[in-house]
Amino acid sequence: MQDKILTANKTKFGASYNEETKSIDFRLFSLNAQNVVLCIFEKPEGEDAVMNFEMTKKENGVWETSVKVYVLGNLKRPFYYGYRLFGPNWVKKDDFEPGSSSGFRAFVDENNNRFNPNKIAYDPYSLEISHLPSKNKGARVNLENYTEDNQQYAPKSVFFLNENIEIPKVTPYRAFKDEIIGEVHLKDLTALSDFEEKGTYAGASKMARKLKEMGLTTIEFLPLTEFDDENNHWGYMPLSYFALAKKYSYSKEAGSALWEFRNLVKIFHENGLKVCLDMVYNHTGEAKIYDNDVNDANLLSYALIDNATYYKQTPNNYYTCYSCCNNDFNIANKPVQDLIIDSLEFWAKQGVDAFRFDLAAALMDKDSGVAVNYDKYDGFVVHIKDELERRGVKVLSPTELGDGITLIAEPWSCSGSNCYQLGNFPPYWCEWNDVARNTLRANTISPQTTDPLGLRNLIEGAPFCFGDNLKSINYIASHDGFTLNDLNSYDKKNQTTNGGSDWELCSSYLGDSEKQEKAMKKQLALLLLSKGIPMLQVGDFIAHSKLGNNNSYDLDNRINYLNFLNTANKQTRAGRIYDFLTSMIKFRKAHKVLSDENYNHMIDYYGPNAFVVPNDNLNYWQNTNADYFSFKTNGDDVIFCAVSKAKYSLEVKLPANNSNKKWFQVLDISKDNAFDIDGIEYNKENFILEPDSLCLFVEK
Repeated sequence: MQDKILTANKTKFGASYNEETKSIDFRLFSLNAQNVVLCIFEKPEGEDAVMNFEMTKKENGVWETSVKVYVLGNLKRPFYYGYRLFGPNWVKKDDFEPGSSSGFRAFVDENNNRFNPNKIAYDPYSLEISHLPSKNKGARVNLENYTEDNQQYAPKSVFFLNENIEIPKVTPYRAFKDEIIGEVHLKDLTALSDFEEKGTYAGASKMARKLKEMGLTTIEFLPLTEFDDENNHWGYMPLSYFALAKKYSYSKEAGSALWEFRNLVKIFHENGLKVCLDMVYNHTGEAKIYDNDVNDANLLSYALIDNATYYKQTPNNYYTCYSCCNNDFNIANKPVQDLIIDSLEFWAKQGVDAFRFDLAAALMDKDSGVAVNYDKYDGFVVHIKDELERRGVKVLSPTELGDGITLIAEPWSCSGSNCYQLGNFPPYWCEWNDVARNTLRANTISPQTTDPLGLRNLIEGAPFCFGDNLKSINYIASHDGFTLNDLNSYDKKNQTTNGGSDWELCSSYLGDSEKQEKAMKKQLALLLLSKGIPMLQVGDFIAHSKLGNNNSYDLDNRINYLNFLNTANKQTRAGRIYDFLTSMIKFRKAHKVLSDENYNHMIDYYGPNAFVVPNDNLNYWQNTNADYFSFKTNGDDVIFCAVSKAKYSLEVKLPANNSNKKWFQVLDISKDNAFDIDGIEYNKENFILEPDSLCLFVEK
């Protein structure tokens, strides 16, 4: 068994050092370009290109050229490069010079080509982008500036020599069904720490031991590849799928971001933590139309290189917007699919263990035109596994042990016919389960709308949707919405929120702080007792509040930054929730039945008089007035959980024990500091289940 991975720098396209020829090989895909010029720069800004090379078109839209190292000079320092491209809407003529209109035919033609050789395009495959477009001289191209040469200020691709490092794998291998996922924004994790490297990849590396102590096993980072950060903190406007965001690098030298990220993965793996990247392949951070004018657009890379291939568009040159983010990546086109696979392969070879796909229904789209056709049987989503495994990257099912990666879908998009695809991804995929989210919230926030069948579906891992497959990612709160604390502390979103849903389930419980905390504990307990993979926001361990903001994507400040200082103080909500949640995670890990793929077949359900509720008793299962729900696991690992949504106390009879066994009470959330992971021996036949409470017992 190989217990280490050697990282890789080379990609199929982009710029790569060729050891044999002592040259840099440049490869670019553009199916519709007619001429491509490679421009080499010594500095990222303020100077014109020092060298220009005509590239040669090969088969299938691939453009190539090689430049000897001695021509470029000293590779001990980086160089910068970009491309000028000509095509049907702007043909190359002998008298063309940067800053002229020679050869111009249209801003965009009938085939959606947007070539403009006055604008430098950075390489989609480059491992670093020199800088982001400035607000004063950005990427907007229109009648006023289409002939303006932007080479002195355009973002460039950065080439650097970066030694590969060995990264240990997380061993012994652990099936994804046994993971506890912590979702977090990389900067927010340490922005308020006393680390010199706070807010960076290097700073996050120093949190590995703390995250492990919290009980987390997989850390899911919000997008880390370079993105348009104007009024955008979370990173969901990607400008690259290979280059990491430099703003999170402690060192600002070329190549530092990739080196620091590799070191982060190394340290996390040494602490038994897997790394998951949130990838946004459904849209990009460029290709925006301004003022409804198709001749006024945002152009940086993909749109300048091959607009017609990379984006879904209408016949009259508008970008489709099923993602509700200005444009849609054209997933139905093979070159776009290849780029996605290339990107996943690259990050897998940096040691990344899992990938969460934003608005992943887009990966099903088989229509390269105006409409969408989400095909769960033959869309791209079905072929990702085979494509990766042809390249030696194994895709693991959630129950499979071994060396490989895990795929996680956000199984919907924002619009388009049939854009909600929960349960329709291949069985080896995990899926975010918003039905579980809504059930976990509603049981405390709007109990009058819930019935026992909803809780049963939660506990059993959504068999109505996933069958027996253990693939549900269960969560109460994610980055996209209220925090755990706020959904249990506010009756509506803070009106200063920029967007955000008005319908999101939340309650202040009439301002009753004790009821708020009890609701949080109840939700957390049910989450960690359910079949599937639990996901938590790291901030929810410390009862982080965003002051009622349920869409903080644009706030690079203390609304999002996490403060772990209060976790040791049990007089604070942060301290109490931290203790409860870490104890509940320990309980889940100690009871393997809770992550057993057959868990849903190992459960009986009981009424308050300890009789088993038959499956066909619809008067109980579908009764929103039923105020009691309990279940017991069978086999060697026996757990009994009782849940009430009643406004009065219930006297409950415990189920009979197995021979020579007794009940031990682990938890009663109606009592302070009542968690005892080993349990306290309970010799009575009955117990009192307080209003809106949850009790947990184990048999020994």
